[in-house]
Amino acid sequence: MPWTVHGFRDLIVGRNRFIRDQSVPGGCGMRPKTKPTDYWSTPEYFYRLIREEFDPQIDVCANINNAKCVNFFTEGMNALDLDWIKGAEGLGVKPVFWCNPPYSRIEPWVRKAWEVSHQGGKTIMLLPASTDTIWFHAFILPYASWRPIKGRIHFDAPPGLKISGPRAGNQIAIFGHHDGIQRTYHVTRSHAELRPPKRDQ
Repeated sequence: MPWTVHGFRDLIVGRNRFIRDQSVPGGCGMRPKTKPTDYWSTPEYFYRLIREEFDPQIDVCANINNAKCVNFFTEGMNALDLDWIKGAEGLGVKPVFWCNPPYSRIEPWVRKAWEVSHQGGKTIMLLPASTDTIWFHAFILPYASWRPIKGRIHFDAPPGLKISGPRAGNQIAIFGHHDGIQRTYHVTRSHAELRPPKRDQ
């Protein structure tokens, strides 16, 4: 049976369940003018590590081509305006969220993840390694667990587009989770692993 929370309805599309409000234009909280890079998909070889450790239940910024979770917020809505916690409650899943946001508009997404963490939610974010930005120093550094990524992730291109190769590095930020353990993701073109920091003897 479909469920509704503030007018958002859960539909079934193949194996994937997604929340959608057709009255909301745009997608994923993006601006009307987006860049092709906003639709790059997290490769499975990297996301596997996230799934094994955190088991995210809802991809909050996705479409049917790049969703990493069975449940996801689609482009037919503005996820930045949704109540993520109530969405998880409506689906009967843990409030653990995955977010690979549009890189043309990052600040609203880290702010949203920070707000959700105060409501008991956990959000794992794949972000550019832009440690010189205002959003990094305002939200990531003081409020999130931060994990650097050694190497560059080779993202998956959306249908009809071609990616020449990674242009910059990335980082993982986790809101609502602080285990005090320093770890680094090591990635190559087709492999990723999570390692503790190497210390000098």
